[in-house]
Amino acid sequence: MTIHDAQQFRPRPTVAPTEPLPSADELREAIRDDGSSNHPLAVSAFHASSLHRRRMADPALGAEIDTHRRTLITAIDMWVTRNVPTAHTGPTMHTEGIGPVVDRLAQRLVDAEHVTRSLPANHSDARRARHRLDEISAAYDALVAEVLGGKRQLPRATARH
Repeated sequence: MTIHDAQQFRPRPTVAPTEPLPSADELREAIRDDGSSNHPLAVSAFHASSLHRRRMADPALGAEIDTHRRTLITAIDMWVTRNVPTAHTGPTMHTEGIGPVVDRLAQRLVDAEHVTRSLPANHSDARRARHRLDEISAAYDALVAEVLGGKRQLPRATARH
């Protein structure tokens, strides 16, 4: 994927998912398997990881990459708004949509891969990177469970101009 591909990306339901939202493990697998999943959010996580890898390889493109990340995050949140039923009254409102969480999960996976390739597995930085990835994975899974269980409401996404 080139950086310009992300601008064109809009998650579309290519399959009728058996679960409305994939687990963190499914997202992590999709990122590692070059986006082979058909679930729109798994494809989005792969695209986010590609942007993070590109940013790591060429920091000078940071502003351009961040623009594409924001577009992708908005597209994820809009897909969730359209495709995931949520309670509109009662549950506590979450502070952000699924998009930023998927983006952070992709970023932390890329960071962990980079650190573990360059340092011994028992190095404190490698352990910390894996721990941060595990934390965001658990947070994503908890948010998904609360949303699907009607205990948490997500902000409704709208297109940004």
